[in-house]
Amino acid sequence: MVNNETGIQNEHVQTHTIIALEGPFGCGKTAVGYEIKERNAITGRSTEMYKLGGLGDDQVWLKEIKTERQKLYQAHLESPRQQREREIDRIYHLAAVKQGRSIKNKLSLLPEQTLILLDRTPFVGYAYLMALDGSNPYLETIYEQNLSVAKRMGMHGVMLFDLPIEEAYARTLARYFVTDTEPLIRTNQVISKIEAPGEASQLIRNRTMELIGSGTIKAREFDDRHFINYELAKEQRDTYKKALTRAQQNLGFDLTIINAEQSFDVVVADTIREIDRIRASRLLTAPPAWIR
Repeated sequence: MVNNETGIQNEHVQTHTIIALEGPFGCGKTAVGYEIKERNAITGRSTEMYKLGGLGDDQVWLKEIKTERQKLYQAHLESPRQQREREIDRIYHLAAVKQGRSIKNKLSLLPEQTLILLDRTPFVGYAYLMALDGSNPYLETIYEQNLSVAKRMGMHGVMLFDLPIEEAYARTLARYFVTDTEPLIRTNQVISKIEAPGEASQLIRNRTMELIGSGTIKAREFDDRHFINYELAKEQRDTYKKALTRAQQNLGFDLTIINAEQSFDVVVADTIREIDRIRASRLLTAPPAWIR
């Protein structure tokens, strides 16, 4: 049996447990996912960790989405609100088809009962692109549709690695500037760019220098996209948490909020415990309606 919306083959894929790891840049979700995969490899537990790009050619379908969006902008037969609503629906339909086919191809090749960890929920990359428009009144709707599609694809839960936005900025800055000859100057330049208010900018600056001085930070190549406006980043984080909470209530998502301010080993242990809980609960419940 095949899911009509995504084209996913059901008989084999329904044995997998699919969990998305979410959170702001710097929260540690990627490192935690790969750590769990390595530990499970030792015990022989089939586990895969995919970044969004690992599930398909993102650039191809993002380009098609942008093309479709441009067509809609050029259509002046409806009111701006109707155009906006049509834009969201059509773009998400296109994204679902592209991503669904890619996921089908990946998951159908994996051993049965594989644990699949996704670095972000499917389509959230697109949702974040939309979030760069701070005046976008549809951001919450975009997130909710994103989660609804992910649920219908068979995703079983989301783990949100939560931490203050100041800590997220500081961790990311520390990784970028740990090998820089003038990390404080580079840090101040970014703080000015994101327009963080006085107290927040001081917290980010002090914490960044503390992390760089700790000797535990792994360097990463600088990516300017991670440093959007401070207030927008806060709003984005809060909006997504609201959307996740509603998805838990309305769609039956298993939502777990992980305190990402804890030590790495504690965060990994908490995540493993919650993954085991979700996998155990699946054995006690019927499969989603679309695979019955």
